[in-house]
Amino acid sequence: METFMTDKPLSIHNITFIPVVCHRIHSYYNAMTPWVYANKEPMAIIICDTNGTRAFDMSAKEISIITLSKKIPDLNTLLLSHSCLNNT
Repeated sequence: METFMTDKPLSIHNITFIPVVCHRIHSYYNAMTPWVYANKEPMAIIICDTNGTRAFDMSAKEISIITLSKKIPDLNTLLLSHSCLNNT
């Protein structure tokens, strides 16, 4: 199972950084023992400032906010609460 979500936003002066992470849960059955483990990986960073709102993946390639909002249902609400959508 794979879930994309935002982590805790960080605001410094007039810049807000919103991390986007991926939670993965893995499970399998080996002989007589079930195994379950999870990991959390950084996927992108959203930067909101006076120049607008931009998102970058982990290789620093700019990605679309619309693409991220399709994977993260509450992203637009979070961006509005940090006044990020007013800058675009």
